[in-house]
Amino acid sequence: MYDIKEDTSGNLWLATYVCGVFRYDVSKKEWKNYVHNEKDEKSLSNNKVLSVFEDSRRNVWLTTQGRGICLFHPETENFTRYDTGNGLPNDVVYQIAEDEDGVFWLTTNNGLARFDLTSGAVKVYTTANGLPSDQFNYRSSFKDKDGTIYFGSIDGFVAFNPKTFSENKYVPSAVITDFLLFNKEMRAGAENSPLQKILLSRISCYSVRSKILFLSGLLLWGIRLRR
Repeated sequence: MYDIKEDTSGNLWLATYVCGVFRYDVSKKEWKNYVHNEKDEKSLSNNKVLSVFEDSRRNVWLTTQGRGICLFHPETENFTRYDTGNGLPNDVVYQIAEDEDGVFWLTTNNGLARFDLTSGAVKVYTTANGLPSDQFNYRSSFKDKDGTIYFGSIDGFVAFNPKTFSENKYVPSAVITDFLLFNKEMRAGAENSPLQKILLSRISCYSVRSKILFLSGLLLWGIRLRR
């Protein structure tokens, strides 16, 4: 058992790791098990269900380990799937948190995803934006009274408030500050150095090759996180 959730209608949801999800219908006083069916695209996307989440519209969502997230439709008792085909960075989704604007924040194995349900737009944040790790963790999310969202990763946790959230879009120039060959620092003009002289010019691009390491002075800015 990975998660237990009571929705606003009083129904009880049990998320399991191998047997899909169980739902106890209080009005009918009966259990029903929803599982994945390869022949039915509206069935549960994956039997490994990690968490159950109810949004502000009273919709029930399930996160899975391998097929993204699912929206449950109580009228038809089937699901709508959202995965990498819809722009998610990974099909392993641990947790869902909803901000004050109704936007979802999803933790995955490949970064943090901002999912706008209205437009369907997905924005992904990774270690390149300041996250301590691209891999998040099970059952580790919380939103406090002022709207600050907390997520646990395999390397600490992140916290941010979408109301005051800002993204620095400045892209600094790349500058090569050092040159290593076989893990040894090379100086221009030094004995046995392949570098004869340094030409100062604007760098438009560069590559990293096997056993040759370029150290860049590039400073990456991203999400403002409190650690």
